[in-house]
Amino acid sequence: MIQSKQFVGLATVWTQMNDYKKAKWKLTGMYILVFFILLNLFTISLFVILQKVENDYVQKTEIEWQKKQVIFSKQNITVLEWGNSIQVDKQEVIDLHKSFLRDIRHWIVIIETILLVLAGFVSYFLAGRTLRPIQQKNELQRQFLADVSHELKNPLSALKISLEIAQKQKHWSDSEVRDMFDDLEGEVTRLTRTTEDLLVLEQSKNTREMVMRDITEIIHSQMILLKDFAQKRNITIDEELEKFSCKVSAQDIEKIVFNLVHNAIKFSHPNGVVEIVLSQNGVLRIKDSGVGIDKEELPHIFDRFYKADTSRTFSDDNGSGLGLSIVKKIADSNNWKITIKSEVEKGSVFNVFLK
Repeated sequence: MIQSKQFVGLATVWTQMNDYKKAKWKLTGMYILVFFILLNLFTISLFVILQKVENDYVQKTEIEWQKKQVIFSKQNITVLEWGNSIQVDKQEVIDLHKSFLRDIRHWIVIIETILLVLAGFVSYFLAGRTLRPIQQKNELQRQFLADVSHELKNPLSALKISLEIAQKQKHWSDSEVRDMFDDLEGEVTRLTRTTEDLLVLEQSKNTREMVMRDITEIIHSQMILLKDFAQKRNITIDEELEKFSCKVSAQDIEKIVFNLVHNAIKFSHPNGVVEIVLSQNGVLRIKDSGVGIDKEELPHIFDRFYKADTSRTFSDDNGSGLGLSIVKKIADSNNWKITIKSEVEKGSVFNVFLK
C-alpha cells in the first residue's frame, strides 16, 4: 500500500510538471543511460583484461615451477624479507596475485558507482544547457502570442463597442456619422498595419528580390508617403542625400526608412526637425530632436511590441510596436549594422551601415 501511494505521488508530480521540465528529466535519463552503457562496456572490458592477466599469470607460474622441476603441491620457494627466510608455496603466490586483482576489481566498481552519480548531476546540467535555446524560443513564442492577442484585442474591442453604439443610436447627425467612421477606419488601419508588420517579420529572406537599387530614389518615395504625417505635427524634414546604389531589396530599404523616419517624426517635439543623411559610403543617418530614449530602455527598443514610456509620446498614433523590430530583422538578414545614440529630451540618432 505504501509503495502504491509513493507511485501515485510520483505520478502526480510528473503530471504537474511543464513540458520543459519533463523534457529535461527525459533527456537527463537518456544521458545517464548512455553513460551507464558506455561505462559498463569499459568496466567489462577491464574485467576481461584482468581475468586474462590472471589466467596468464597462473599459466606462467606453472611453467616456471615445471622448469625448476618443482612439484606443484609440495615444493616451496624462498622469499627473503627483512633478513628473515620465509617459506612461500606456489599456491600462496597465485592467491596473492588473485587477491591483488580482486582489490583492483573492487575499486573499479566503487569508482564506477561514483562516476555514475556524478554523471547524473552532469547529465541534468547538460540537459538544461541543451534545452535552454528551445525554452527561450518557447518563451518568446508564448510572449509573442500574448502580445499579439493584446494588440489585436484592443482595436477589435473598439470596433465592437462602436458597432454596438451604432445599433442603439436611432438618430445620427452627419458629424457623428463621420466621427464614428473615422474611428472605425482608424482601428481597421491599425489592425491592418499590425498584420502586415507581423507578415514582414515572419517572411523569408529568399522571397525578396535582390537587385541594384538607387537608395536615394527609394528614400524620396518614402518621404512622399510621410509628408502629410510630418505636416500634421509641424515637423520639418531635412534631406542630405548623396548618390549611393547597392544590391538590395527595395522593400527592405522602404521598411527601414519608413519606420525610422516615422518614429523620428512621432517622437519629435512640435516644430522640430528630422534630418535624413545618406553618405557615399552607404551610411544612412536619421536624426531627430525629440524626447529621446532612456538608457535603461535602449537595450529593449528592438524587442517586439516594446514601447517606451508613453508619457513622453507626443502622438496619438501608438502604432503596432513592431517598427523597430522590423528594422532590426531586415538589417540582420542583410548583414547591416545599426547603431543608436540617444539622450532624454535631446533626441536620437540612428545609423544604418548599408555596406
